Amino acid sequence: MEIVTIVVLWLYAGISGFSPSVTRAVIMATVYLVGRITQQKSSPVNSLCLAALVILLFDPGALTSVGFQLSFAAALSIILFAEPLNPVPPRRRFAHNVVLLLTVTASAMIGTGLVAAIYFHSFPVYSLIANVVSAILLPPLMACGLLLLLLHCIGLEGVWLCTAANQLYYVLESVAEWISSLSGATIDKLYVSWWMMIPYAASVGSMWFWLNKKRAIYGILTFTCACATMLCAMLIPEASTESALYLPRTTYHTELVVYGGGRTLDIITDNIQENAAILDRAQRRYADFMARRNIDSIRIVDSKDTTDGITYARRNEFVSFGSRVIALADGVESGRAKVDYVVVSRGFRDEIDILVDAYSPDTVILAYNLHPGRAQKYINRCRELGVPYIWMRERPWKLQLHCSSR
Repeated sequence: MEIVTIVVLWLYAGISGFSPSVTRAVIMATVYLVGRITQQKSSPVNSLCLAALVILLFDPGALTSVGFQLSFAAALSIILFAEPLNPVPPRRRFAHNVVLLLTVTASAMIGTGLVAAIYFHSFPVYSLIANVVSAILLPPLMACGLLLLLLHCIGLEGVWLCTAANQLYYVLESVAEWISSLSGATIDKLYVSWWMMIPYAASVGSMWFWLNKKRAIYGILTFTCACATMLCAMLIPEASTESALYLPRTTYHTELVVYGGGRTLDIITDNIQENAAILDRAQRRYADFMARRNIDSIRIVDSKDTTDGITYARRNEFVSFGSRVIALADGVESGRAKVDYVVVSRGFRDEIDILVDAYSPDTVILAYNLHPGRAQKYINRCRELGVPYIWMRERPWKLQLHCSSR
């Protein structure tokens, strides 16, 4: 029977496309069932680690995916906290299992709450209710789906089963929509950094010791770490609303990003042939930056536009920002001009001396997308000429009005 179950599980994993959450669950179940076949006990944590190892062996990039991180964080948290949080003893089986629906959901929230806040900048307040409903409805819904698949394989329709699955899905969707429509259903605009995982992990770890060891010292430690975590969250600085010009670390083109303190973010790029693609990438890349400052639109500034003359202006390859002038150097325009900064992008192929002679820049900025060998050549020549330089692969750079460059 165990062998049949293993085969069915892996068949289901294949149908689902071997997503991290499904693969993780199937590997853990396989380890458990193989242990039963060989009459060996298996540790859930060891099974989870094996599942992570197998997935990363075939797809190392999965480690950076949101789905992988959330899936394994939830599973580990459920393993560690679902039973310790359950106040009903296992001997009262029915009541224990009912309460387990709540503790499993609460455990998953413990493991994924901060990760979700980091990626999605929100926390679902009523997710406990939604997950309990999902835990009740999803098993019969999945069973209906598997039965429909089997019936289809043998040439049967199963219309009544399809109707039942649709009704279950409708109920699940309706409950989710109703919960999300409630006042205060989510806490939005949560912007936390990855370093917050350190005090948060200390809080979660001390809580595990407190629940399992039942010693007051661990309870005090849990309270202390939780307070420290909240204090760290409160100390995260507000986003600056000062006008600023940024040179992002882009790979295939060079762009300047100008924020004037208003509701629009402007992009100045040296690649006018791909404006649509650049704008699409910018929408995703700067989404958090825009959300934190209530910026609701983004645009690409044409080379002949003069935009917001108080903050900045662009004319061809020259950008004036406050009292500073920046030249975007794919080449050298006719004539000579004095600039504060000259940005050398991957399109520039000549010697750096040409830019120094034409623009007399105070600082040469080597874009991130320059080939490292060519960038090193320019760095060596800047040193010989005594011209200050900044290489974007070594440190970022931006300008703020009334502030020095960074």
